[in-house]
Amino acid sequence: MLLASGPSARRTATACRVAADLSDAALFGTLLPDAGRRPKIAGFAAAWGALCAAAAAAESRG
Repeated sequence: MLLASGPSARRTATACRVAADLSDAALFGTLLPDAGRRPKIAGFAAAWGALCAAAAAAESRG
């Protein structure tokens, strides 16, 4: 995302990052062998996805 060549490439990279983080959250939240750690690990992944989405929204506003 940092090295994207322009706004369109940055939006695409950010969207991919958000999708990857949210899919990680879903998978970690359901498939980790240690059920006690699932919410914490999934929460971190979801938080990164939300942070990237918020950054993209802030950038698009100007």
